[in-house]
Amino acid sequence: MFTRNFSALGCVTILLTTVFSCTVPEPKQKELEPNYLLSLRIRPTWFKYRKDRANKSQENRLQGHPFFDFNPFVNIKSQTLNFFTVTPYLNNVLFDLDLSSGRRYRVHNLCAQKDVWSKYSHRIKGPPFTHGIVPRTVDQLGRPQEIFVFGNERVLGDFPGLYAHRVKVVGGVILQECPFGNCQPDQWKSRMALVAVDPSVDDFKDIKSLDELRSEIDWKYFEAYIQNYKGHVDRFQKRFPYLRKIGEVSATNALRVILKPDQSLTKDDRLEIASSCHRLYDFALKTIGPRSSKKNYYKRFRDFFHKFESEYQTCMNYVQFDSINFSIDNHWFFAYLEAFMQVHDLNYVVNCSNSSWEKITDMPSRFSKKRYLNLCSDKAIEVAVETAPFMLKKFALNNLPSQKYVEYDSLKGGSHEKVYSFVEMHPSTINCPENDRKGETFFPKDIKWKSKLILPKDPTIIN
Repeated sequence: MFTRNFSALGCVTILLTTVFSCTVPEPKQKELEPNYLLSLRIRPTWFKYRKDRANKSQENRLQGHPFFDFNPFVNIKSQTLNFFTVTPYLNNVLFDLDLSSGRRYRVHNLCAQKDVWSKYSHRIKGPPFTHGIVPRTVDQLGRPQEIFVFGNERVLGDFPGLYAHRVKVVGGVILQECPFGNCQPDQWKSRMALVAVDPSVDDFKDIKSLDELRSEIDWKYFEAYIQNYKGHVDRFQKRFPYLRKIGEVSATNALRVILKPDQSLTKDDRLEIASSCHRLYDFALKTIGPRSSKKNYYKRFRDFFHKFESEYQTCMNYVQFDSINFSIDNHWFFAYLEAFMQVHDLNYVVNCSNSSWEKITDMPSRFSKKRYLNLCSDKAIEVAVETAPFMLKKFALNNLPSQKYVEYDSLKGGSHEKVYSFVEMHPSTINCPENDRKGETFFPKDIKWKSKLILPKDPTIIN
């Protein structure tokens, strides 16, 4: 997955070298032997790549990035690896990690619910385990590798995101997602989630497989929870399942899967990602940034989009753009540019004739996305940029895959962390009063795109 996502970035680096010749040094980080790793505190290194432009804590310090800064130290022989906590045991709020900012954010509240599959008779509440993510590793859908850990809830749930804990993997479960509601068989998307135990707990120290784990936990509740914790999809006034469990794999096979080159990230990979994406951001600032000339602005915008759309969509999902504390103008320029790219990533395009967004499948059969912006007027493109954040809001309110911009995660039960980034919004939800999306803020109302149109001179004005 990493190989697929970032293979094109090498070409971007070569292309932009003629414009920017700087290099990004790899921060030094001492690697410890796995035997010494029980709980390892995070050491901020990822944001040192651009420390002057990164978000900082209230104490004006660089923050750690749980995904990029930790090393998983996977050991197949002992079935062990490092993970970090995202949602603690029995928590009543489900969190996720935004990869670009490295901050946790609230997905939704976990109030008692019925099994959407109508197979489990009791109510489903909080997680019977600790939700976590394996650092520098993604699953088959390109998201951080999820892991469910049974063990010492007090230790594993302490300071979420600040510590990496070493646990024993006992297997994996194959989950499928249906993002549309009422999916056809070929529309379900598969991924694997790891299942692990804390070997320091007596009840789990000798467990090595899922079969052995079944005798120690309420397995029926576990299966019901993992098929309901992301909620359901509302369509046609009905509830449709969003998740289902379709299989299991052994610990050894599960670890071999996550060690594949296209799912794990080395130090060299990390350096390439940071260098390539920051070069691309610098190039965007130089050519179409807030200080660039209005003259032929949207011609340059079209050229940038046609050359770098794919690479930019990859970078915006993994690498943070300029902090609002570094440059307010740069930050909101990138926010609007990302919203424009995100809407495209969801298969919507600008209808040049009426300056509106339309689903690509609704466009004429002769439509070609490759160079279509060349047919749009400057005004049509500007309207599309201005309205992109509101299109994302429309998608989310209609329970479609989307993104929303989060400044502070201040909703009830939120992490209260500074995010300042677009975060993923799943099409599924749980019917709790706190999960009503109509009251949410999807983009700051006081932020506007600064027009780049050159208006005709008023003939009544005499110089």
